[in-house]
Amino acid sequence: LVLGMLYFKDKAEFEKAALQFQNLSELYPANMVYADKARLRAARLFEDIHKYKEALKIYEAVASSRSNQADYAREKAVKIKGHLEGKNR
Repeated sequence: LVLGMLYFKDKAEFEKAALQFQNLSELYPANMVYADKARLRAARLFEDIHKYKEALKIYEAVASSRSNQADYAREKAVKIKGHLEGKNR
């Protein structure tokens, strides 16, 4: 989490931070609390830099899990899908 937070402080490094948070969640999948926090931070960072497809993949993964954040992730996924559909019109 620390490395991800360091990148997070510099807006130019949002994508690197998102990737670090994703890596963290993959390294420690058994620790659902930290893995979910890391995945959701990664998704938010991808949203911030307008990489909606990457964010959507993460939100859908959390939404389909047994996470206590699944409902939140499902809502975010619906919003992003709507945004992406609106862009394609």
